[in-house]
Amino acid sequence: MQSFQWRDLVNEESMKRVSASHKPEYRRHGSDMAPWSEDKNRTLDEWSWVPPPRDYFGDDDN
Repeated sequence: MQSFQWRDLVNEESMKRVSASHKPEYRRHGSDMAPWSEDKNRTLDEWSWVPPPRDYFGDDDN
């Protein structure tokens, strides 16, 4: 389910950026070319988090 949410969020933001790029005030080389809010960054980080692999056979004791 989270992969669909992630994909939908990225698609939505991509469409917003395309729309913004067609406006006359758009600056192609501006400092805010890809502004993600802190909240969206946090959400994407949570969705992409993968737990560390389990050590079923005790191989981490090298």
